[in-house]
Amino acid sequence: MLFQSLFVCVLIVNVCFTIVDLMIRKTSLNVNTTKYIAQRSTLTVSFTLLWMLLDNGFEQTISLYSCFQIIGCAILCGIGLFSFVEATKKLAFANLLVIQAIGPIFQQFIGKWLFNESASSTLYISFLIALIGVLIQSQIPKNSKGIWLAIISITAWTLGYSLMSIPLKNTAMIWSVLFVEGTILLIAICGLAFRKKIPDLLQSKIPKPVILIAMITVIGSYMLNYIYKHFEITNIAWFNLIFLPTTVLVSQFIFKEKISRKEIISNLIILIAFAFHHFCS
Repeated sequence: MLFQSLFVCVLIVNVCFTIVDLMIRKTSLNVNTTKYIAQRSTLTVSFTLLWMLLDNGFEQTISLYSCFQIIGCAILCGIGLFSFVEATKKLAFANLLVIQAIGPIFQQFIGKWLFNESASSTLYISFLIALIGVLIQSQIPKNSKGIWLAIISITAWTLGYSLMSIPLKNTAMIWSVLFVEGTILLIAICGLAFRKKIPDLLQSKIPKPVILIAMITVIGSYMLNYIYKHFEITNIAWFNLIFLPTTVLVSQFIFKEKISRKEIISNLIILIAFAFHHFCS
């Protein structure tokens, strides 16, 4: 029953963030990344505050120590988000999603070494196979920058949410959503202020698709926090791996991107790492 519940929760999260990732790809290609994130995060914070108001979320307490813990994790998540949006501009989306397969494998390492959770003996072999695939793709000149942005994104995001499982054990989930989104918004505003682009943000209209992105993000983030609050990290990583091939196929069907032979080979190697870890563990 426990694993059935986790499966349903991970399914909801993957559906939400697959939709969000696809929409980000479509709407962020020709806009400034920092401004885009500021617009998105303004809405996510607004929707989260409305949710808390309607659900009496402000009556739930949160300790100052937990606030600082969540903010620290949120900074990592912000780095992950910024790197992801930048990576979508420099990398075929299918390649980007395949590279994200490293995230759940990395998460197994985190669960094993930081939280003393049990992990499969195939973990190290899977990681080495995936690393070979990434290195092959990094040798493609047009992909080199996008590859490293993708790796930074998945590393920062995975580490941030894995560590957030600690304060989430003693914190209402809606507070964590608010602090994460609020921290990301503050970072984006500071970035725009440093470049003297705040007037541009205030004068520009928020595109309608970004409104939908923000709404789905809040729902997905709440469910993601629920997962990290109630389940072990290694189990979360294992279930996340299940949905990866479907997400890649959907993205390839939607965008119909042309991928070179070397990119196909590198993607297949990464997927072999995924399959080895999934079926041999």
